[in-house]
Amino acid sequence: SLDQAMTLGEGSVYNEAANDLVIFTFGNGVPMALRAARTIESEQGWQVRVVDLRWLAPLNDAFIAAQARTAKSILVLDEGRKSAGVGDGVITAIVEGGCCATPMRRVVCADTFTPLAGAALLVLPGEADVAAAARELAKR
Repeated sequence: SLDQAMTLGEGSVYNEAANDLVIFTFGNGVPMALRAARTIESEQGWQVRVVDLRWLAPLNDAFIAAQARTAKSILVLDEGRKSAGVGDGVITAIVEGGCCATPMRRVVCADTFTPLAGAALLVLPGEADVAAAARELAKR
């Protein structure tokens, strides 16, 4: 409600019991990941958890690591650039949290300036990219 504040660093989890695939994301990535999760679940029969980080600075490393510990596979969906995006910090929190053996992939924007209008779709990640990354993880 409007009279309550969120705790700094608190994230949100969708489909909390799912552990076949955990997608870490934020902002526009949340609705994209939720839509992609339906495709992944129907294509692969996986149960998908989506973790909305909500806070990017500082990242809640303990929250990220706790969500990663129960994951069989991990995707980090970051609309930032491949080099030096938020996803780098998320991967670091996962690895430093002891989950370095968990299969994981990043779905990120190309290392480029983001063009405007429809041309942005040429470099920004989309739902199909998330589903394709999940298929790659399924091959492992």
